Amino acid sequence: MLILALAALLAAQPDSAALARATDYFGQTDGQALVVMHRGRVIHEVYRAGGNAGRRQLLASGS
Repeated sequence: MLILALAALLAAQPDSAALARATDYFGQTDGQALVVMHRGRVIHEVYRAGGNAGRRQLLASGS
């Protein structure tokens, strides 16, 4: 049962509070793009410091 509950949590779409925390953290870094995907689609994106959706960039870190 615990495995099913954990799987459900991992599959759940991040809520607006989690996305806000990620955006706040992103604001403290030198990053240019924050893109959050869930189940194969973009659900949140923020660009700054010259980043934009049409600009190709090298991936420095990601998970």
